[in-house]
Amino acid sequence: MEKTLKQRMIEDLQLRGLAPTTQKAYLYRVTQFARFCNKRPDTVGEEEVRAYLLYLTNRRHASYATLTQTYLALKFIYEVTLKRPWEVAKIPYRKAPRRLPVVLDKQEVQKPSGDIDHPCYRSAPSSS
Repeated sequence: MEKTLKQRMIEDLQLRGLAPTTQKAYLYRVTQFARFCNKRPDTVGEEEVRAYLLYLTNRRHASYATLTQTYLALKFIYEVTLKRPWEVAKIPYRKAPRRLPVVLDKQEVQKPSGDIDHPCYRSAPSSS
């Protein structure tokens, strides 16, 4: 009796020791991809993956986290479960957004700490 692709992927995720939430997320992402293509993941290739990632980016306006999770879930099923080379590495991959550090202005830096009202932040009375 041959196992289904989904069952094989679940077992591979478990063998890799991925967290249950990661397993669930990867399965969800691969299922969404299969629905988009209207085909089983083992019957599609680079062009379909590229089209799906573009769909998520341009039509769904997916977050960086969603795109990354989808990319990694698809990479997992192709490399680990299907034992196929990950041809999609040729697709340009979106980098993490760079966040600027918070910079205080002069007034904020010079603001007296006396504005802090909590007792644990007040200096203890000096004993003379």
